[in-house]
Amino acid sequence: MRPLKQLVPESMVGGFSVVADEVRTLSVRTHDATSQIQKSVNYILSSLNDVVDRMKSGNEKSQVCVSDVENVSNQIGNILALMDQISQLSHQISTAAEEQAMVAKEINSNSYQIYDAAKLNLKEINTITETMSDMTENSAQLVNLSKAFT
Repeated sequence: MRPLKQLVPESMVGGFSVVADEVRTLSVRTHDATSQIQKSVNYILSSLNDVVDRMKSGNEKSQVCVSDVENVSNQIGNILALMDQISQLSHQISTAAEEQAMVAKEINSNSYQIYDAAKLNLKEINTITETMSDMTENSAQLVNLSKAFT
């Protein structure tokens, strides 16, 4: 085999040398660009992983919020049911109080009627007492008169 210098003319060796330098320069630039691309891709992947982690965390937190909202909703439903029961009981108490007030008025009215009747009875008893007293006097007078005839 002959050396490369013998196979290639001298004028072409200089051109190959320039091309080789350009290829080396291009190779270095390609390597640098590839390294930069690799760094960029790694950064993007890292950023995407962070976003995925945050989305997972956000999803978990939103599930907790949904659960909390459901619990609060159930508790509000229970409170509303209790308030409805209280309202119904209040209505029943109000109705019973109105009925008791009417009964109390009726008792009061009946008490006045009893009082008036008692006053009337007292007057009549006084009248009867006076009449009996008069009759007792008249009986005594009759007894005395009958003794005069016997």
